[in-house]
Amino acid sequence: HASLGSAPAGPLYYPLGYPALAAFFMRVLGPAPLAAQIASLLAGSAVAPLAYLITKEIASRSLRTMEHARSLGAAAALIVAFSGQLLQSSISVMSDAPAAFWATLSAYCLLRYDRHDRPVWLPLASAALALAIVTRWIYTGLLLPFAVHAILAVRFRGLRRSAVSAHAALLIGIVIVAPQVR
Repeated sequence: HASLGSAPAGPLYYPLGYPALAAFFMRVLGPAPLAAQIASLLAGSAVAPLAYLITKEIASRSLRTMEHARSLGAAAALIVAFSGQLLQSSISVMSDAPAAFWATLSAYCLLRYDRHDRPVWLPLASAALALAIVTRWIYTGLLLPFAVHAILAVRFRGLRRSAVSAHAALLIGIVIVAPQVR
């Protein structure tokens, strides 16, 4: 808010994540409420494809064919796409849809790390969760389950190969969230 010439809204109005995202879109599209609304709309629109990917990722672990996993993913995406709350949050100038996007992206990255042998997924999951937290404080509730899942995944892989990825994830999360702490 202040970077665009207006006075800040005051403490506890929003964490820094959403105003920073809205300010980015205002720099690109001009200082109008429509720019912040577009930020919410784009973020909310991305949640349904992520629901598809998450469901397909989980279903492909237990189903016999990828066709069934894709069908379940499509059903999940449709349910999310037509969710009244997500639709409302996506057309409003508020942090709900962007925070839901970051949290959902974090869950997808964590599942990818769990299943695929690419260490980059864990730091990406951490960055996305940190962005969800700095967008809406309520997402701190995901810290414990995500941390437990990540610790179990790191232990399963072996500490030597995953240590760098785990340390990078922790550092990235701290770097993103630390400016919020006053």
